Amino acid sequence: MYPKANEPQKEFYLNLTCLKIVLRIASKYTYMIRLALAGCGWAGERHYGAIQSTDGAELVAIADSDPSTRARRGAEWDVDRAYDDYRAMIRREDFDAIVIALPHHLHEAAAVAAARNGIHILCEKPIARTLREADTMLDAISRTDGTLIVAESARYQPWVENVESCLADGKIGQPVFLEYNRLQHYGGAYGYDRSDWLNDPQKLGGGPWLLNGIHNVSVLRGFAGVTNSGDVERVFLREFRTPTFEAPAGMEASVRATLAFENGSTAAIKLGVETPHHDQFNDVRIHGTEGTLVVDHDKTRLTLFAADTDPVAIDVNADVDQYERQMNAFIDTVVAGADSRSPGLRERNTLAIVRAGYESRETGEAITPSYRTG
Repeated sequence: MYPKANEPQKEFYLNLTCLKIVLRIASKYTYMIRLALAGCGWAGERHYGAIQSTDGAELVAIADSDPSTRARRGAEWDVDRAYDDYRAMIRREDFDAIVIALPHHLHEAAAVAAARNGIHILCEKPIARTLREADTMLDAISRTDGTLIVAESARYQPWVENVESCLADGKIGQPVFLEYNRLQHYGGAYGYDRSDWLNDPQKLGGGPWLLNGIHNVSVLRGFAGVTNSGDVERVFLREFRTPTFEAPAGMEASVRATLAFENGSTAAIKLGVETPHHDQFNDVRIHGTEGTLVVDHDKTRLTLFAADTDPVAIDVNADVDQYERQMNAFIDTVVAGADSRSPGLRERNTLAIVRAGYESRETGEAITPSYRTG
């Protein structure tokens, strides 16, 4: 808010504020943000590529508990400072920010250790396995000048922002029904061959609904946000599995979740693990009061169906890398205080919706998510 001033003074204050923002962003290109990477597996590799493609970012240290992975990545990435324990890396190295690409059960401890050392944090999704863990992380960072951003890469996919733009422009009116399919086929048994911990529900914090479904929930919350639909008020989730489907004890199979938003609109998420021929049906559909928006299965084209007009195709720039966009946004937040699409508090509340889905699975009832407001 401006102090009491005449119009020329108000214009001066506005110009001064704009100048400060420009200078902060410009500083990204004159000051290098030194990053450390905890976890050099599948996700870590993608973050490394994003760091290499981001102006103002430099990888100075890595940590991975697996000796062969640590040695290989250190050589491939030309990083001399490689640790077998992220805690030792945090204690001994001098860097500005850390990317946490560790198994889910290590997110809390790593984030708290980083926060205590005044380090900015980009933490892989989900923020944590449980709300208690997530709250501990948020409490730790709140006692510092640092920032905690969640690497919810789906929020940085080009098609997502194309949809948000269409919705913000009112091209289909107010959304009424939203559908988001993520159909896969695991060949009769749950399993990830890239990391053993992904097959352990205790380390993972759940199963496909947490690992993959959290992407869908985060994206749908973004769509609701630009249309003033409010947040998710109730979650109802049902599971389907064939008698022969093999999975660790307690881990879910295919699920269908219904999210009820505050304004009365609803979203359906179909997350399949026993659904052949899935690719062609992995689309997104948003039915509004004045039209329908459909995102094709490979997320390269949107089609707008409006009343009394022919369908309009909108191409998506699929060449834009979501991880690079995410890293650029993180650096802008660290350097200039820019708003993030996936701040820690927001993604903690996304996790609250996912956890409500698990509770619904057990109780057979619609559940109200346990949100945090600050």
